Amino acid sequence: MTALVTGCAPFQEVGTRWQRSVHLDKIRFLARNKDYDQARLENRQVLDRFPDKPPGDAALYGMGLLLADDNNPGRNQRQALDCFHRLRDDFPQSPLAVEAGIWTRLLENELAPERISSIHLERVRFLARNGDFDQALLENRQALDRFPDKPPGDAALYGMGLVLADNENPGRNQRQALDFFRRLRDDFPQSPLAVEAGIWTRLLENELAPERISYVHLERIKTLTRRGNFHQALVESRQVLQRFPDKPPGDAALFGMGLVQAHFANPQKDYKKALELFTRLKNEYPNSPFKEESKTWIGILKRMEQAARVDIEIEERTKQLKN
Repeated sequence: MTALVTGCAPFQEVGTRWQRSVHLDKIRFLARNKDYDQARLENRQVLDRFPDKPPGDAALYGMGLLLADDNNPGRNQRQALDCFHRLRDDFPQSPLAVEAGIWTRLLENELAPERISSIHLERVRFLARNGDFDQALLENRQALDRFPDKPPGDAALYGMGLVLADNENPGRNQRQALDFFRRLRDDFPQSPLAVEAGIWTRLLENELAPERISYVHLERIKTLTRRGNFHQALVESRQVLQRFPDKPPGDAALFGMGLVQAHFANPQKDYKKALELFTRLKNEYPNSPFKEESKTWIGILKRMEQAARVDIEIEERTKQLKN
């Protein structure tokens, strides 16, 4: 009896190899015929049935292949990398683990750290815009657990801070947000996100010091305008103005919006709106440190408006003379 049981092992292994081979042949056939939806479905069904034993390893490998396929309209390198990571971790004895390791290195090289961080933040911002703050926090935590000391761990910390500082988040927690921005600044000093984390840190640290918040907010707006992100600068200024309609940093929000509307590189610039914003700041915040600069801008914009009227008059008179 013992001999018979022992003798079954080679046959079991042959059966396992055959299952893997059949499944992967089917997936490759579907991919060649561009039937990615069916291939994804079949991988999912196999993985659901065999989450911790073969051919579950082949299903994970097949999912990775599909998601890394250049011809797949739903190509997602990040998710493909996750599938190959999971195969390597959950099925270390699988003969596919070696190939999964090769794919992992290829995708990690293709997704350079900065790119991975960018992709992660793009995803978190999408979730936040759609009000799915819990999912955004979950994905940040998962990324941070996997990459505690290298990118995209920096993006995960920054994303946590953004979500917890978001005015629209019912679970908004400025103290926790501040902790994440500080941690990013301290743990990832070379990260391109460290500068913005520093700005957010100062903003949150000075929540109870209105005059300093104004300068921190304006620093943030100037950073966005230098990068050409005029829309985001206006969005953040409006959010601040809604929260502080009659006290600082509401004055900085008005001043920042005026700067954005008057910025020469802004394709949506509107000098009339800029003039209204600077005038409103001057009238509503007589003690603001931005009052004098607002007066200067008001003078400049009024001269521009007068010059525009003169040009129009000259053009009209020229037409009259020609007629």
